This record gives sequence, structure tokens and C-alpha cells, in this order.
Amino acid sequence: MEKKLVDYIIFFSWFVILFFSWVIITLVEGTNGQWWSIYRLIPEEYGPWALDVSEIKVIVAGIIFLLISYLMTLLSKRMR
Repeated sequence: MEKKLVDYIIFFSWFVILFFSWVIITLVEGTNGQWWSIYRLIPEEYGPWALDVSEIKVIVAGIIFLLISYLMTLLSKRMR
């Protein structure tokens, strides 16, 4: 297998693990307005419209996890 392909696989797997672990943790533990939570419940609304999802937090977290994944790829490249 080519080294580039191995690097891409390592990069993508780190990104997926980090991003989806954050999503699962924030859906299970995040409640109403914590700074790291994806969503916020609006008490004045009722039904599915009471859930406000923050796209900015998802984008910022995605960028942070891309950077961390890139650093982990560089570290694994140096160890090989």
C-alpha cells in the first residue's frame, strides 16, 4: 500500500473517531447551553422546534478535530 494512502486512512480514521465521540458525548451529557454542547433547548417552544442546533460549534469543532487528526498523522508518520 502506498504511504500516502496509509496517511489518508490514518487521518480520516482519527477525524471520524474524534468527531463522532464528541457528538455522542454532547448528545448524552450536554444539557442546555454548556459551551461544548451542540444543542440548546428553548423552554418557550414545544416539540422538535425547541431544539436549537449550533452550526458554528459543529464547524469549529470540525476544524479543531481536523487539526488534531493532522498532527496525529504526522506523529504516526514519524514513528514508522
